[in-house]
Amino acid sequence: MTQRKSARQSLGEMSAGAVWLDTKDPILYWKRMDRMRRGFITSVKKQWVNDFRKENRALFAAVGDVKHPIEFRDAIIAQVVKHYDMKPSYKKTYGGIVPVFAERVYDQLTGAKRQKADPKLLDAWLAAALDWVELQGGELIAAVEGYSHKYVVAWVSKLTSQAIEEGWALPQLKRAVMAQFDGMAEFRAARIARTEVMRAASLGGNVAANTTDLKLMKEWLIGIPGMGDRHAVHYPGLDGQQRELEEYYDVGGYAALYPLDAMLPASESVNCVCSEYYIPK
Repeated sequence: MTQRKSARQSLGEMSAGAVWLDTKDPILYWKRMDRMRRGFITSVKKQWVNDFRKENRALFAAVGDVKHPIEFRDAIIAQVVKHYDMKPSYKKTYGGIVPVFAERVYDQLTGAKRQKADPKLLDAWLAAALDWVELQGGELIAAVEGYSHKYVVAWVSKLTSQAIEEGWALPQLKRAVMAQFDGMAEFRAARIARTEVMRAASLGGNVAANTTDLKLMKEWLIGIPGMGDRHAVHYPGLDGQQRELEEYYDVGGYAALYPLDAMLPASESVNCVCSEYYIPK
């Protein structure tokens, strides 16, 4: 329960702004959905930068009192596998986003007229977000953690070699390594934030549609031409593709329940700006 309350607190920190989805025009719906999603990217990026930097400092603290660059390098490499547990970061992101988008989509489908959401529904959507991270987010989390470990090993090795060659003192090496790690945190956080906000928004909409008692079809929306989504170029038959809620879309031969579904390869998720629209039967 404490974990759910913690994730719930992030809802107040990540505002989608005064954007509502109460329209029956699919293009306007996509525009509003995209505006909501982009409103989250900055705050989610900040969250991930902070989380990565926290892990960087925890790794340095675990090294202990070493005297030589080689000792420092070997200690970092030995300790790195114990760090960069990013599951809590995914839970903060999805716990903060999924209920917001679920609420807006639910209101649009049920005609709730922007009423205050039922706390039981919010709890259910939050639980769905956290359960998704536990049950379906494993490969995404492992990829982020694995890359972190490889990156740390590669750069601490490279900078240690440079330190020995150029005669750096140990404090200079430590500063250089930390600066490299913190700089990469910015780059990685920006990429992760963009993709995971889009994915969490899609999940939220799909969860909401399945929460209603309505009989619905779902439709894949690529969005506005020129937005840069590769699906518009490579899969011209995808836009407007309709399915039953429990059925899979065909995304160039890959199956997906919704845009950026975790079962899709990274090539079909990174930089995707597609949305899902729901149509009463």
